[in-house]
Amino acid sequence: MKPLQEYLNDTRDFYNFVIEFAIRRHKDEPELSYDTAINRESIFRWLLRTTKMDLFENPPVMAQFLEAAASAADDADLRNKMNALWPVMEEYITKIYPGIPEKHPEYGLGHSLRFNQQKVDGKPTNVCIFHMFNGIAPKSFLADEAYFLGELERILNESEKLGCDTLATGTWLNSNQKFLALMPQEWIDNLSEPDYTIWNNLGSNGQFITSSVGLNKVTAAYFLEHGKVKYPRRSSRCSFASVRKHIQERRAKLEVK
Repeated sequence: MKPLQEYLNDTRDFYNFVIEFAIRRHKDEPELSYDTAINRESIFRWLLRTTKMDLFENPPVMAQFLEAAASAADDADLRNKMNALWPVMEEYITKIYPGIPEKHPEYGLGHSLRFNQQKVDGKPTNVCIFHMFNGIAPKSFLADEAYFLGELERILNESEKLGCDTLATGTWLNSNQKFLALMPQEWIDNLSEPDYTIWNNLGSNGQFITSSVGLNKVTAAYFLEHGKVKYPRRSSRCSFASVRKHIQERRAKLEVK
């Protein structure tokens, strides 16, 4: 667990980024208000959550920040009003510390992958949709190939019992070469076109968070400079057979090392 002051410092970095994020979005799309950008697109709601489900609704404390943003006359006014509210944010974060769960309730201890079986018209299909969470922070789950391959194999085994034979997901990581290097060629061949739509979820905004749960200043700076994410969301899928073959081949190479 991070010391409180380090946690507050990280929160302040995210908070400052949210302000500049809203300013950049309003600059690119003047019809998009500051408060809408913060509420619907930024990582702000994630900062305030104490459980996973809080990510899907606004905590009561968020209202005063959105009201301040909605009343801002221009960029400078937004900065002034949001900075004036930092003590409110600091008090709230101190109260809920350690805040964002280090152990996600839907992932087993030490696990970074989970899945759900895709349903169409309420009926389960053969598709395993997998989700990712860094369960070994502050180390990145992408930094340990043997660990990641083991996680992949685990969800294949578990979902196969339900009749799944196809793996799929949509995430910003599908634009990240470190992630793609761990996936089979069939997965890479089936990648969708990049989607630069910004959503206030980690499927898009996860790229702004480091493995140690601090602000990723590289991807944040890229967004503020270019007005778009560095890693757009993409979707893909491939057969379990392809994944199992890939796991076997990668493990053989790891053993040689």
